[in-house]
Amino acid sequence: MNTTAVSTPSRAQLTQFTLALILLLSGFCSLVYQTVWLREFRLVFGGAAPAAAAVMAVFMGGLGFGGKLFGSWVERVGRPFRFYARLEVGIALAALASPLLLGLARSLYLKTGGTAGMGLGTATCLQLLMTALVLGIPCFLMGGTLPAAMKFMQRDDDPRRSITAFFYGINIAGAVIGAALSTFWLLPSLGNQGTLTIAVLVNLVIALGAGMISMFQEKEPRQPTPAAEVAAEDQVAAKAPAAFVLAAAFMSGFTFFVAELVWYRISTPLLGGSV
Repeated sequence: MNTTAVSTPSRAQLTQFTLALILLLSGFCSLVYQTVWLREFRLVFGGAAPAAAAVMAVFMGGLGFGGKLFGSWVERVGRPFRFYARLEVGIALAALASPLLLGLARSLYLKTGGTAGMGLGTATCLQLLMTALVLGIPCFLMGGTLPAAMKFMQRDDDPRRSITAFFYGINIAGAVIGAALSTFWLLPSLGNQGTLTIAVLVNLVIALGAGMISMFQEKEPRQPTPAAEVAAEDQVAAKAPAAFVLAAAFMSGFTFFVAELVWYRISTPLLGGSV
């Protein structure tokens, strides 16, 4: 009798699937937070464009600084996915504290009189400062999650970094889902506080899942890269000057967010000033 062998997923495939789910949910939480914070700061600053600009500037700035610091730090961490789990716990706790900080920011901003009382320049600086105080820590921690997760999944037999690209795309897909679901379902149904609570709980579930994966697959800490190998990598000739790459990346991000804010402002008269 002929029998057909049924292939079962390997341990590596199950790990990749779990990591993809974790990064999907992580991106989901990030944009849920951003949407809730955008809605809250509109109630503080009184306008759609200033609130959007302040929240996006601090959000992306936190991601950038977090990625810069933790991206190099994670290279020296023996258990990168345990480190990732701790980052997710920190994000959840910081997001949980954000309503209290928002209340303090709202009270302070109202006492200053806002733009009418301080003038445009001073009010703009205060808006950015207050937004950074409320959102700086969670956004900074978010910047370290992707480098830690990618360090865990990094393989020497993937020189094109296709695995990194795949998981980055999964993370962005989760962000898109988070922005859509929070705007069109969670916020109308549960309000700001309820939506924020859902994201915090999901963040804690992510941390728990990452911690369990680390417990079983990171029993032995990884050894840091030997100095000789680092020196050999540094000797590889660059295909473009570093200054050019940095300047191109800076201008690309600058142009992208200028366009996003312009489109956001143009669409307001057509769609209304809603989130």
